[in-house]
Amino acid sequence: MRTWPPVFVTHSVDKHREAERILRQRIERRALDLPEIQDVEVDAVSLWKARAAHAALLSPVMVEDTGLFLEALSGLPGALIRWFEERLGLAGICAILSPSASRKAVAKTVVVIYDGEGDPLVFVGAVEGRIATEPVGENGFGWDRIFIPDGENRTLAQMRPEEKDDYSMRRQAFERMAEYRLKEHG
Repeated sequence: MRTWPPVFVTHSVDKHREAERILRQRIERRALDLPEIQDVEVDAVSLWKARAAHAALLSPVMVEDTGLFLEALSGLPGALIRWFEERLGLAGICAILSPSASRKAVAKTVVVIYDGEGDPLVFVGAVEGRIATEPVGENGFGWDRIFIPDGENRTLAQMRPEEKDDYSMRRQAFERMAEYRLKEHG
């Protein structure tokens, strides 16, 4: 692949900024209005987005999707977290879990690179944790205010960006991507 890293197709300036911080390099970002399948699994959504982004740009692309999987809800909302946030709000997501319900959750990110040839490259990061009883914190974005990674007593939004990176499922996925690149291309 000539262009490295490929164009990061995302509307999220926050995700773009985080990717650049994790990879320690500038990354071209394109915000495209792509059709997006609705699926609980982030793998399926990311693969779909990668193929759609490549078809739109006709060049190598990188896409990312992240989901939040709650044990008490049999893995919902997963990749549908955005819709849960819009309809319920973060406080509503916390409240949907009864006091006796498990608050265990897994945050999962899937980064896909696709150049139109062969199979897409897929890199996964996952962090186990729990859902807070209420949203807390001012940093981060999305559902960072309600996710507490294992080994911590704070939500991701209560952490400085560098601290959040220590627990980041996105960091894991991007680092796996960088390791693959180094192994394959020196």
